[in-house]
Amino acid sequence: MEAFQEGSARERWSLGRLESFIDSLWERHVRHLLVCVGIFALFFFSEFSEYRLRVDDELLTHHPDALFWIAKGRWGTFLFQSLQLHPPLNPYFALLLFAVFLAASFLIFCRAVRVEVTLLVLASFALFAGFPVWHYIVEFKSTLFSNGVALFLASLAGASFGFKRFSGRLLFVILVAFCVSIYQSAVLVSWTVAVGAALRSKECRGFAAFARFLGKLFAVTLTALILYALIWKVSMSFAGLAPIYIADFFHPEELLRSPGGVLGRTACVAVSLYGGWNVVFRGLLGFSGLLFALGLASGLFPSEVPEGLSSGGFLLRALGLATLLLSPFLFHLVSGGRLPYRVLLAVPFVYWFVAYSAMTSRWSMVRVSSKLLAILVVLQFLQLQSYASFSQEFVAVHDELTASQVYERIVEVVDDFDLHKEYWVDFAGALPFPNEVSYLRGHTATTGSSVFEWDDGHPVRIRNYLGLLGMSNLRVITDRTRCRIADRVAEMPLWPAAGSVRDIDGIVVVRFGDYPDWIVRRMERLRELKLCRSQPAARKRGGRRRLRRGRKGSVARPPAAAGDAADREERLPERPQ
Repeated sequence: MEAFQEGSARERWSLGRLESFIDSLWERHVRHLLVCVGIFALFFFSEFSEYRLRVDDELLTHHPDALFWIAKGRWGTFLFQSLQLHPPLNPYFALLLFAVFLAASFLIFCRAVRVEVTLLVLASFALFAGFPVWHYIVEFKSTLFSNGVALFLASLAGASFGFKRFSGRLLFVILVAFCVSIYQSAVLVSWTVAVGAALRSKECRGFAAFARFLGKLFAVTLTALILYALIWKVSMSFAGLAPIYIADFFHPEELLRSPGGVLGRTACVAVSLYGGWNVVFRGLLGFSGLLFALGLASGLFPSEVPEGLSSGGFLLRALGLATLLLSPFLFHLVSGGRLPYRVLLAVPFVYWFVAYSAMTSRWSMVRVSSKLLAILVVLQFLQLQSYASFSQEFVAVHDELTASQVYERIVEVVDDFDLHKEYWVDFAGALPFPNEVSYLRGHTATTGSSVFEWDDGHPVRIRNYLGLLGMSNLRVITDRTRCRIADRVAEMPLWPAAGSVRDIDGIVVVRFGDYPDWIVRRMERLRELKLCRSQPAARKRGGRRRLRRGRKGSVARPPAAAGDAADREERLPERPQ
């Protein structure tokens, strides 16, 4: 009986501890997490409320497997997609999970830099979530969930670097290797979080201590990258793939050849983003940069100077802040100073850290001014997101109407058109969309750009987009077939003039413009190898030529393509995300 009572008491104690733990988790973390997710949803409300097809949405839906992610160096993304953890087009669920991981990353960063989560911190999350860089990530729905996981793991890795034991370093290596395998730029987040934590740590009280910290951080990060590279190499060997995509951005020779030019371009991008006059801010007034400047002044003259910091403390703080500001741009040094904005995942961390320093300055005038500026900056960030949503709405309507018109013209060209039969097609050139309300257009973002103009007009991309809209009985010809009819295609009028959609030897050609340079180079290469030869235009005859078709459910072979590999659709050139 006593044993039973003792067991019951122990059980009640265990349940009490569990209940206490859950209450503590809710009070300290879950409530904060939900508030942050709600703030994120405020900025990206249009993404949650409706869905429009964007450029690249058609890409993954037509890939039979996820092996191409391994070739891109993102074997972690391959694991996610192989496990069906994020179907290519699942925008709402993926966006919600990304919001959760982003909020968790922010809270981890706060913990790493020793900032207690208060009402001011939660309100200032709007500066973090609304920073325009996140738009470049959100627009790629197919990788949104996995990128959120990479962001979370990178933040956790940066926070774990402060652990003094060997286990902390080992955890850092494992987490960084995996987050880099999902999205290479995530390593800069881990580096930034670690540097930010060091600035608030009493361990780095002098130049020698700070130099040792940077040396350890570099060594451990390099170890993680080597582990990532080894796993990538083994994965490519098993899959029989060759690396793609990374070589397009990795140009360390430019730093050796022209260090001044690379450093200048990198500094220009950094200053423009922190200063608020970069193109991503769409000409807004410089409130963002003014808030950042107040934060820098507050960071150089903090309210509390750590004990043991000598008269050289100001120089040490300046060096630490400079290291923090440059951390998100380290990849620019090995890429010639040119990278898409979507790789700058660490910039919002730095911006919030500096802005929060201004809002907690020891000078009351700076604190009040910074909070007023923060409100204006948040309103401007909301306006920027509205610009992007407004622009995307118009381009989505344009693409849907254009696709419908193109398909209707194809039906008119083909005699006895049958929806259950497949037809050979080609789309020549690009169809620009002069979107007068476009935002983020023309600098590495797909928002505001039409499917019919991306990649200077890609036939397979256009065909895949039509397929997503239900117009799926079209097949794109190969380059060998294309170079045989190129001369006659050049004689066609441009869309939407009469004759811009024409049957040429059993191939329906839609001419938006001239073939892009990358297609012309491939056709010239085939001519050099004497694998194709242009055919002269046939004399015009009355009536329309009937397309040669196979049996129902099959696709006819173009007459000009007999004997070549015309039954293989050309693949999309892999574009970075």
